[in-house]
Amino acid sequence: MSISTLYALGLVALPWLHPCSACVEGCVVPANVDPVRYYTRQAENLFIGTPIHERPDPREPGRSLYTFVVEQSWKGAPADTLQVWGRGTHWALCGGNFPAGNRYLVYAEHQGGELVAHLCASLRVGVDEAKDRLRSLGPPRHTASPAFIAALAARTGPDGGAAPRVQQVGGHVTRRDGGATAGIRVELLKTDLSSVTDASGWVSFTHVDPGLYHLRITVPGAAPELRLVRIGCPPEDAPLGSACRQFLSIYLDP
Repeated sequence: MSISTLYALGLVALPWLHPCSACVEGCVVPANVDPVRYYTRQAENLFIGTPIHERPDPREPGRSLYTFVVEQSWKGAPADTLQVWGRGTHWALCGGNFPAGNRYLVYAEHQGGELVAHLCASLRVGVDEAKDRLRSLGPPRHTASPAFIAALAARTGPDGGAAPRVQQVGGHVTRRDGGATAGIRVELLKTDLSSVTDASGWVSFTHVDPGLYHLRITVPGAAPELRLVRIGCPPEDAPLGSACRQFLSIYLDP
């Protein structure tokens, strides 16, 4: 199965991030202006992507630099990958950063020579709001090249080398429709690791080699979904060696 097919399967959910008091002045839209049109006009890069690496900013807690695999883009120069900063601690007040294993419609602009995600406009792909926006955007200007997709598929699996194993990879599965989260099988492809969620939706793997993997998620009675995710210890956890842990948030549409 091609990664383009995997992306089509990987729809996830998060409510639209409406302006709120916690989102400070960054979410204010001029009066009598449609917010979606406003954010689209303000964005210098507008794309659908999957984060495959996160590097926390040691200078500002809560701020991270994300590397995205770009599936499709509407604004900005064509690119197969982009690095985008999450805005920092106040971003989390508006819904969080970019949990691994999900796809996102990302609005970003340049600030001080860096590409920064817009905290009010970016959201996970799959919710009705995102579907409406994608219809209004029309055909993308750039789609990931077949050669890049093939190369990425070949790269999935353990990286090899001397990087330490992750002692535990834990994940929480959430269903947008409120359905039961127990009994969902999650497999880490190109390994023999698999796990089934408990009553709370929790799933975990132990002693995982760092690498770029596909998760195969099977809800009873439904077709499997595949998600792209990078497993590995962040740099700040290097002193922990094989004792480091990683957490994933996995969102499923009905």
